[in-house]
Amino acid sequence: MAKIKLHPLFLALGVILIFLGKGALFLWTLLALFFHETAHMLAAKSRGYLLGELTLMPYGACLWGEEKTDSRSMAYIAVAGPLGNLVVLLAVMAVWWAFPETGKVLKTFFLGNLSLLAFNFLPAFPLDGSRLILAVSKNKLRALKILKGVGIALSFIMFALFLASAFFDINYSLGIIAVFLFIGAVFGSEKEAYCHV
Repeated sequence: MAKIKLHPLFLALGVILIFLGKGALFLWTLLALFFHETAHMLAAKSRGYLLGELTLMPYGACLWGEEKTDSRSMAYIAVAGPLGNLVVLLAVMAVWWAFPETGKVLKTFFLGNLSLLAFNFLPAFPLDGSRLILAVSKNKLRALKILKGVGIALSFIMFALFLASAFFDINYSLGIIAVFLFIGAVFGSEKEAYCHV
């Protein structure tokens, strides 16, 4: 089992969201992230790899491992996280179908899983979509440079959307995601096995 660490900013975000009355949002998103990361860890374990440390950060998590994965395993592990969210989405829809009154309670959990599924498949480093492209790429160094560029560009787009939201109903999530996407794209380390925003 991976060692789980809490980034200080993760704790700060939790306190802020609870103070703003969005504690349920924080907890449902944390649960969706748990399923996502657990799917990555199980996939890695099934391929014979150990991802030893999980660090929870605001709107994301990073898994670190000492071993480098082969291309097939990298693709398998990268796809596992979003597919874990897809399984949860299907389970939530089944519960809604059987018990329609749960829709109000499970809506945030559903949207959290849907967001992680869709966002992580984007071809921007350090998201799962970039890991999948790197796994099948023949020129990994060139692909990594392009994917990091896409990650930086996407972080600027997210930050611009955050600034635009200030004129309507400010969306702090966009700003936080932009910052952590930028940091992941620019400062991702060799030890980093998977980093999700």
